Amino acid sequence: MYYNAKVSIEISTDDGKIAQKKMVKKYLEGIQWVLFYYYRGAQHWRWYYPYHYAPLISDLGINIVRDFLGGAPFISKFENDFNCPLESHPYTPFQQLLSIMPIRSFKLLPSCYKRIATEELNEFFPDDFSVDLNGKTLAWEAIVLIPFCDQTLFLEAEKRMIASGKAQYTDRENNRN
Repeated sequence: MYYNAKVSIEISTDDGKIAQKKMVKKYLEGIQWVLFYYYRGAQHWRWYYPYHYAPLISDLGINIVRDFLGGAPFISKFENDFNCPLESHPYTPFQQLLSIMPIRSFKLLPSCYKRIATEELNEFFPDDFSVDLNGKTLAWEAIVLIPFCDQTLFLEAEKRMIASGKAQYTDRENNRN
């Protein structure tokens, strides 16, 4: 019931079992990413967990090494779910803010970025969106169900903006970025 209600995965079907297994694998990658980040440094700067919810803890009790890691003792390659070369370097500060900033806070970015968000990529910045209180009572405890950004689209939009000459940064903004 949980998978069907929260992530629209019907685990009684073969496709649903594959989707559930992918979700568990991504969750395990996330746990390992955090551990590696703190003990070895960032293994991949652009990895992210592509779900709003975690899998059930009972699903982690199966044979993780055999079923999810292919017999390896740990995940050796962090995968992304978007069609983009797996570049492992950090986003620039403006790219990071473009990817996570709500439209009402765009005054923290140069004004040219607001044009990207309101025109080219407006589907990623909805005015109205769902929240799941998930048993909580306060709005800040809710899970915000907004679309995940598409790295390729965001970076291409920024590249086009810069190439067109519409990105004119002050010296201060250049230093910030």
